[in-house]
Amino acid sequence: MLTRILRWRGAVCVALLLTAQHSLASEKPDFLTANIDSSVQPGDDFFQYSNGTWLKRNPIPRSEAGWGVSELVRDQLYVTLRAIHERAAAAQAPVGSDEQKIGDFWRTAMDVDKARKLGIAPLRRELARIDAAKNLPQVLDAAFVMQTLGTDPFFSLFVDQDRKESNVISIYAWQGGLGLPERDFYFNDEKNIRQIRAAYVKHVAHMLRLLGRSEAEAGPAAAAVVRFETAMAKASRKTIPRRCAGYTKLQSKSMPRHSMKSVAFTKRGGEWKRILLRQWHGFARRQSATVRGDSLISVLCTILVKE
Repeated sequence: MLTRILRWRGAVCVALLLTAQHSLASEKPDFLTANIDSSVQPGDDFFQYSNGTWLKRNPIPRSEAGWGVSELVRDQLYVTLRAIHERAAAAQAPVGSDEQKIGDFWRTAMDVDKARKLGIAPLRRELARIDAAKNLPQVLDAAFVMQTLGTDPFFSLFVDQDRKESNVISIYAWQGGLGLPERDFYFNDEKNIRQIRAAYVKHVAHMLRLLGRSEAEAGPAAAAVVRFETAMAKASRKTIPRRCAGYTKLQSKSMPRHSMKSVAFTKRGGEWKRILLRQWHGFARRQSATVRGDSLISVLCTILVKE
């Protein structure tokens, strides 16, 4: 009797589970199953098997270099953010409220007529700072100030958990400052890459003209900019080593850690120490503060002096 009751209860549970599963499936399709390409054997190509149908439904747009779920999420996020900004801009929100600030930000950003009228005027203070830099200390000072504006001239600087000692927080000086997508664009001799380099020089010259350089000055200045970037690219780490599985271990060796007492990843470490202490004084004055410098940083000062 007991066995019969247990069997009956088991059958009822299974029936209920199947009913619930069917109900859930009818309400919300299984998106994982919907992406499967059953024409491919999973043992032959599991990626194509599990994603093939999704890839067929979502070809890479002509405007994009790559496409995936993250890009779809990004685009939806942009749509959502735009709707939030437009609603805030249209609302008569109380002064000082978040909605009022968001609306003011959106209206300012979208005021094309005002942007054209102002031209480069909002940048004149930063441009004057750059023009005033005549020696290495002044160049580094200007570069560190630009870091606070969200730009990364010559290098990027950030604070993160130490790569080798997880209980330590370090300041990282990382390679950067390249206008082309990555290092190889400066050296690859394929025809289309050479065309990109040539177009990039013209683009830099155009930007310089927009900043007030004459036609005669813009060309040579653009060539000098690209020559400088090429020197930095030569000292930058290649793409493959940065992506390899052992990069974290490699990084720990190639980015030695220095205490703030002896920032010495360049021959002119004193300049870096002086600026780090000034710009990051709250963090860098701690005895435990450390700095890691990438391979580019070790030769950056030499490149700056030479160029």
